[in-house]
Amino acid sequence: QVVVGLFPYGPAAGIGADGTNEIDIEYSRWGIVFASGDHHAIPRLSGRSVLFLALSGVATGLSGLAYFRALQLGPASRVAPIDKLSLALTLVLSAVVLHESISWKVALGVALMVGGALLTIAG
Repeated sequence: QVVVGLFPYGPAAGIGADGTNEIDIEYSRWGIVFASGDHHAIPRLSGRSVLFLALSGVATGLSGLAYFRALQLGPASRVAPIDKLSLALTLVLSAVVLHESISWKVALGVALMVGGALLTIAG
């Protein structure tokens, strides 16, 4: 079932099958950029920054499609906890790749999240 988001008319109408209209998200992001006045910095973006912004947009769209497909294949009670493990993965990668320090409180929170997700998945 197609769910129409914030923009029921125009180019965004009827796009988005997972309840989260990706184009609505982009409209919202650009609205924030223009409302905050940060759009003046766009011409100064490096080619590398533009590339990573574009890749981020593609990854966001593909992530939404993969999540919707997973919901078609399995129950939400098992799909959602797996999706929420992305925060734990992000924190681990930030420590390993970016050498960010993780406090014991954050580590405990991540451990509890992972444990909760595993309990939920196990049913």
